[in-house]
Amino acid sequence: MRAIGQSPHPGPGINGHFSLVAIRSMGELVAPPSLTQYNQWGQRIDILRTSEGWRGLKALCQQQGIVAIPYERKHGEYSRIHAFDKLLLMAGDNQVVRLRKHLPN
Repeated sequence: MRAIGQSPHPGPGINGHFSLVAIRSMGELVAPPSLTQYNQWGQRIDILRTSEGWRGLKALCQQQGIVAIPYERKHGEYSRIHAFDKLLLMAGDNQVVRLRKHLPN
């Protein structure tokens, strides 16, 4: 029986050097998103504007395939745990990026 932490397919994960370089470097680019629900004539338009940092984090999640991991089943019965693990690490590190920008020096 294989332990949950052991992967038969090692690859770049959201940890260590990858996290420091890819996620935390986007901290300066992250700004709060804005939602425009109505235009000047009162018509519903729902436009979400995100900063370059958010688009970079989205691209990183897509590159890592975080949403697809549980469906591809590369890790068998541990695929959902692997996906949750990556998502949890991404969310936690993302909070560090967001908080760092808003904290005083």
